[in-house]
Amino acid sequence: MTKPSLMEQLSNAPSGQLAEMYVEARRQRDAHRRLDKKWGAKMEFIGRFIRARMAKEKTDGFNAIGHTVYTYTLNTARVIDPEAFIKHIQETQDFSLIERRASQEACSLYQDEVGEPPPGVMLEGIEKLGVRKGKSKR
Repeated sequence: MTKPSLMEQLSNAPSGQLAEMYVEARRQRDAHRRLDKKWGAKMEFIGRFIRARMAKEKTDGFNAIGHTVYTYTLNTARVIDPEAFIKHIQETQDFSLIERRASQEACSLYQDEVGEPPPGVMLEGIEKLGVRKGKSKR
């Protein structure tokens, strides 16, 4: 006998069971996230050890059976003084230094005050599903 598909299980389940299935899936996801953090920390520790060995051996990479190990640099730009950065952009009009993204909170406040969103902005909401496990009745 074959196990019913998830679609069949969902189609035949009462609402309470659907909620329980959702909460259980979320619990399992959260458990995996905790494991991901544990494994991520272990990978970081091993990575530091590998980088130390590569530095000792004065190499930027090596081949092992079935693996190639190498270092690379991930470059980022982090704003450490927002006021100075914005002032510079305003003074120089060099908007290439920033990426385009609207602040949802500021645009919502603007719309509340003016009656419409700022020019070029559309405010929208995405309906999400929230499910909480009820308090046990002991």
